[in-house]
Amino acid sequence: MKNIFNIDNKFFTFMSKAADIMILNMLFILTSLPIITIGTSLTALYSVSLKQSAGTSAYVAKEYFHAWKENFRQSTILWVGSLSAFILLCLNLALKVDGTFYFFMRFMMFLSLVLYIMVTLYAFPLLAKFENTLKHTIVNAFLMSIRHFFTTCTLFGTAALFLFITVAYPSMIKLTSMAWFLFFFAIIARIQATLLDKIFNRYLSQFE
Repeated sequence: MKNIFNIDNKFFTFMSKAADIMILNMLFILTSLPIITIGTSLTALYSVSLKQSAGTSAYVAKEYFHAWKENFRQSTILWVGSLSAFILLCLNLALKVDGTFYFFMRFMMFLSLVLYIMVTLYAFPLLAKFENTLKHTIVNAFLMSIRHFFTTCTLFGTAALFLFITVAYPSMIKLTSMAWFLFFFAIIARIQATLLDKIFNRYLSQFE
Protein backbone atom coordinates (compact mmCIF):
# COMPACT_ATOMS: atom_id res chain seq x y z
CA MET A 1 0.00 0.00 0.00
CA LYS A 2 2.88 2.39 0.69
CA ASN A 3 3.99 2.32 -2.96
CA ILE A 4 0.56 3.33 -4.29
CA PHE A 5 1.06 6.98 -3.36
CA ASN A 6 4.79 7.02 -3.97
CA ILE A 7 5.43 9.60 -6.71
CA ASP A 8 8.44 7.56 -7.87
CA ASN A 9 6.42 4.44 -8.70
CA LYS A 10 5.86 3.36 -12.33
CA PHE A 11 2.29 4.69 -12.57
CA PHE A 12 3.16 8.23 -11.48
CA THR A 13 6.29 8.20 -13.63
CA PHE A 14 4.21 7.20 -16.67
CA MET A 15 1.55 9.81 -15.95
CA SER A 16 4.21 12.48 -15.53
CA LYS A 17 5.76 11.62 -18.90
CA ALA A 18 2.31 11.54 -20.54
CA ALA A 19 1.54 14.98 -19.11
CA ASP A 20 4.85 16.33 -20.44
CA ILE A 21 3.98 14.96 -23.90
CA MET A 22 0.58 16.66 -23.82
CA ILE A 23 2.00 19.98 -22.64
CA LEU A 24 4.73 19.90 -25.27
CA ASN A 25 2.29 18.98 -28.02
CA MET A 26 -0.14 21.77 -27.19
CA LEU A 27 2.66 24.33 -26.85
CA PHE A 28 3.87 23.35 -30.31
CA ILE A 29 0.41 23.75 -31.83
CA LEU A 30 -0.35 27.07 -30.12
CA THR A 31 2.99 28.66 -31.04
CA SER A 32 2.68 27.38 -34.64
CA LEU A 33 -0.69 29.08 -35.29
CA PRO A 34 0.85 32.23 -36.88
CA ILE A 35 2.28 29.80 -39.55
CA ILE A 36 5.44 31.93 -39.91
CA THR A 37 6.57 30.61 -36.52
CA ILE A 38 6.28 26.89 -37.37
CA GLY A 39 10.04 26.62 -37.92
CA THR A 40 10.79 28.14 -34.52
CA SER A 41 8.22 25.86 -32.90
CA LEU A 42 9.77 22.81 -34.59
CA THR A 43 13.20 23.75 -33.26
CA ALA A 44 11.81 24.22 -29.74
CA LEU A 45 9.92 20.93 -30.00
CA TYR A 46 13.09 19.06 -30.95
CA SER A 47 15.12 20.90 -28.31
CA VAL A 48 12.88 19.63 -25.50
CA SER A 49 12.50 16.17 -27.09
CA LEU A 50 16.29 15.76 -27.35
CA LYS A 51 16.62 16.69 -23.69
CA GLN A 52 13.90 14.20 -22.79
CA SER A 53 15.72 11.52 -24.76
CA ALA A 54 18.93 12.31 -22.89
CA GLY A 55 17.07 12.35 -19.56
CA THR A 56 17.98 15.99 -18.84
CA SER A 57 14.55 17.60 -19.28
CA ALA A 58 12.92 18.94 -16.12
CA TYR A 59 10.51 21.81 -16.90
CA VAL A 60 8.93 21.33 -20.32
CA ALA A 61 7.23 24.73 -20.72
CA LYS A 62 10.23 26.71 -19.46
CA GLU A 63 12.66 24.80 -21.69
CA TYR A 64 10.33 25.10 -24.69
CA PHE A 65 9.95 28.89 -24.51
CA HIS A 66 13.67 29.35 -23.84
CA ALA A 67 14.53 27.38 -26.99
CA TRP A 68 11.76 29.18 -28.91
CA LYS A 69 13.17 32.62 -28.13
CA GLU A 70 16.80 31.59 -28.52
CA ASN A 71 16.34 30.10 -32.01
CA PHE A 72 13.65 32.44 -33.37
CA ARG A 73 15.71 34.25 -36.01
CA GLN A 74 17.55 31.30 -37.55
CA SER A 75 14.56 28.97 -37.37
CA THR A 76 12.24 31.50 -39.03
CA ILE A 77 14.67 32.10 -41.89
CA LEU A 78 15.14 28.36 -42.36
CA TRP A 79 11.37 27.77 -42.27
CA VAL A 80 10.57 30.49 -44.82
CA GLY A 81 13.33 29.24 -47.12
CA SER A 82 12.36 25.58 -46.81
CA LEU A 83 8.64 26.30 -47.28
CA SER A 84 9.36 28.37 -50.40
CA ALA A 85 11.56 25.59 -51.81
CA PHE A 86 8.87 23.00 -51.08
CA ILE A 87 6.17 25.02 -52.86
CA LEU A 88 8.38 25.57 -55.92
CA LEU A 89 9.28 21.88 -56.11
CA CYS A 90 5.63 20.84 -55.85
CA LEU A 91 4.56 23.35 -58.52
CA ASN A 92 7.23 22.07 -60.89
CA LEU A 93 6.18 18.48 -60.29
CA ALA A 94 2.54 19.39 -60.92
CA LEU A 95 3.25 20.71 -64.42
CA LYS A 96 1.99 18.37 -67.16
CA VAL A 97 4.59 18.14 -69.91
CA ASP A 98 5.61 15.63 -72.56
CA GLY A 99 8.90 14.62 -74.07
CA THR A 100 12.07 12.89 -72.94
CA PHE A 101 13.74 16.11 -71.78
CA TYR A 102 10.78 17.10 -69.65
CA PHE A 103 10.54 13.59 -68.24
CA PHE A 104 14.18 13.94 -67.19
CA MET A 105 13.44 17.33 -65.62
CA ARG A 106 10.50 15.88 -63.67
CA PHE A 107 12.73 13.10 -62.44
CA MET A 108 15.29 15.67 -61.29
CA MET A 109 12.55 17.63 -59.52
CA PHE A 110 11.38 14.47 -57.76
CA LEU A 111 14.96 13.67 -56.74
CA SER A 112 15.33 17.24 -55.45
CA LEU A 113 12.15 16.80 -53.40
CA VAL A 114 13.54 13.62 -51.84
CA LEU A 115 16.80 15.38 -50.98
CA TYR A 116 14.80 18.32 -49.59
CA ILE A 117 12.89 16.01 -47.24
CA MET A 118 16.11 14.30 -46.14
CA VAL A 119 17.77 17.61 -45.29
CA THR A 120 14.68 18.97 -43.51
CA LEU A 121 14.51 15.91 -41.24
CA TYR A 122 17.89 16.90 -39.77
CA ALA A 123 17.98 20.70 -40.15
CA PHE A 124 15.63 21.75 -37.35
CA PRO A 125 16.96 19.17 -34.84
CA LEU A 126 20.49 20.38 -35.64
CA LEU A 127 19.45 23.96 -34.89
CA ALA A 128 18.02 22.74 -31.61
CA LYS A 129 21.19 20.86 -30.63
CA PHE A 130 24.11 22.88 -31.99
CA GLU A 131 25.08 26.52 -32.34
CA ASN A 132 26.03 27.06 -35.97
CA THR A 133 25.39 29.21 -39.02
CA LEU A 134 22.44 28.37 -41.25
CA LYS A 135 24.78 27.49 -44.10
CA HIS A 136 26.72 24.97 -42.03
CA THR A 137 23.50 23.63 -40.50
CA ILE A 138 22.08 22.86 -43.95
CA VAL A 139 25.36 21.36 -45.16
CA ASN A 140 25.65 19.19 -42.04
CA ALA A 141 22.00 18.14 -42.40
CA PHE A 142 22.66 17.03 -45.98
CA LEU A 143 25.82 15.11 -45.07
CA MET A 144 24.19 13.41 -42.07
CA SER A 145 21.12 12.44 -44.08
CA ILE A 146 23.36 10.65 -46.60
CA ARG A 147 25.78 9.14 -44.10
CA HIS A 148 23.01 7.83 -41.83
CA PHE A 149 20.63 6.85 -44.61
CA PHE A 150 18.93 4.03 -42.69
CA THR A 151 18.16 6.42 -39.83
CA THR A 152 16.93 8.99 -42.36
CA CYS A 153 14.46 6.44 -43.74
CA THR A 154 13.33 5.60 -40.20
CA LEU A 155 12.83 9.29 -39.36
CA PHE A 156 10.70 9.73 -42.47
CA GLY A 157 8.83 6.48 -41.84
CA THR A 158 7.94 7.55 -38.30
CA ALA A 159 6.16 10.70 -39.47
CA ALA A 160 4.68 8.94 -42.52
CA LEU A 161 3.20 6.20 -40.32
CA PHE A 162 1.19 8.66 -38.23
CA LEU A 163 0.03 10.47 -41.38
CA PHE A 164 -0.97 7.15 -42.93
CA ILE A 165 -3.02 6.23 -39.86
CA THR A 166 -4.87 9.54 -40.19
CA VAL A 167 -5.53 9.26 -43.94
CA ALA A 168 -6.23 5.52 -44.05
CA TYR A 169 -9.05 5.68 -41.52
CA PRO A 170 -11.28 8.66 -42.43
CA SER A 171 -14.09 7.26 -40.28
CA MET A 172 -11.88 7.89 -37.24
CA ILE A 173 -11.04 11.48 -38.16
CA LYS A 174 -12.45 12.88 -34.92
CA LEU A 175 -10.31 10.51 -32.87
CA THR A 176 -7.13 11.06 -34.90
CA SER A 177 -7.67 14.85 -34.88
CA MET A 178 -7.85 14.75 -31.11
CA ALA A 179 -4.73 12.59 -31.02
CA TRP A 180 -2.85 15.12 -33.17
CA PHE A 181 -3.95 17.90 -30.83
CA LEU A 182 -2.93 16.02 -27.67
CA PHE A 183 -0.07 13.67 -28.55
CA PHE A 184 1.04 12.94 -32.09
CA PHE A 185 3.41 15.85 -32.84
CA ALA A 186 5.29 15.40 -29.56
CA ILE A 187 5.36 11.59 -29.88
CA ILE A 188 6.83 11.79 -33.39
CA ALA A 189 9.47 14.27 -32.21
CA ARG A 190 10.23 12.08 -29.18
CA ILE A 191 10.75 8.96 -31.29
CA GLN A 192 12.89 10.85 -33.79
CA ALA A 193 14.87 12.51 -30.98
CA THR A 194 15.82 9.09 -29.60
CA LEU A 195 17.37 8.21 -32.96
CA LEU A 196 18.94 11.61 -33.53
CA ASP A 197 20.42 11.86 -30.04
CA LYS A 198 22.55 8.76 -30.68
CA ILE A 199 23.85 10.25 -33.94
CA PHE A 200 24.52 13.69 -32.47
CA ASN A 201 26.38 12.19 -29.51
CA ARG A 202 28.80 10.49 -31.91
CA TYR A 203 29.83 13.87 -33.27
CA LEU A 204 29.95 15.47 -29.85
CA SER A 205 32.28 12.73 -28.60
CA GLN A 206 34.76 13.59 -31.37
CA PHE A 207 35.31 17.01 -29.79
CA GLU A 208 35.70 15.84 -26.19
